[in-house]
Amino acid sequence: PRTPSPDSAWSMHPRLILCLVCSACASAADLVSRELGVTLEAEPTEFSWHIEGDGASFSGDDVLSNHVGVVLGGRCSLSSPGNSVGLMVGAGIAAGKARFETSGDLWWGEGRLSAGVGWAMTHRLTLVAEAGIAAGFDRMTSPGTTSYAAFTANGAHGAVLPAVSAYWDLGSSSRLSLSAGWRFSQHRLTDHDIDITLDQSGPTFSLGYSLALSDLPPSLE
Repeated sequence: PRTPSPDSAWSMHPRLILCLVCSACASAADLVSRELGVTLEAEPTEFSWHIEGDGASFSGDDVLSNHVGVVLGGRCSLSSPGNSVGLMVGAGIAAGKARFETSGDLWWGEGRLSAGVGWAMTHRLTLVAEAGIAAGFDRMTSPGTTSYAAFTANGAHGAVLPAVSAYWDLGSSSRLSLSAGWRFSQHRLTDHDIDITLDQSGPTFSLGYSLALSDLPPSLE
């Protein structure tokens, strides 16, 4: 059999590379995400506090015995057909409860908006890096101790929520997600003439399940 010369073999390399690139592009996954889901979050437990009233003020740091949240929301990709990377936006509502180590509970609810970048690595795996903002209401209750009387304080909070998430397609239009992020939040509450401020900054971890609303990019529907 005839053996190709080094020159002819070298001339085949650009063609081979071009074929491989075209094959990879043809099999690349589209970034398609139009879904609704529920997420269970582990929220930060460390916080600093400041109490002011009756001409006096007190400050300190403390730790919550537990702090969990539940999120109901949706996410949508805005990429064009054939793109594996693109812009993603999301919105949702969340509620949570924190338990103070001493005594009392902090209940909160909030609305969330987010935007970021998604990358469909394969037809099953999608990575998302995003930043979110949140605002909502708070209610803090304490049964009281020997040092102070029982009280109920109400207020509001704001938060910034950067996160990185991985979505795995389970089939049948359902997806499982794992996320890690950070929560920066400030809670301001009032009970008669007493003002309470709680500042939180710490990691968040979440597990979610979602159902796809469509398997087609918006421009193809």
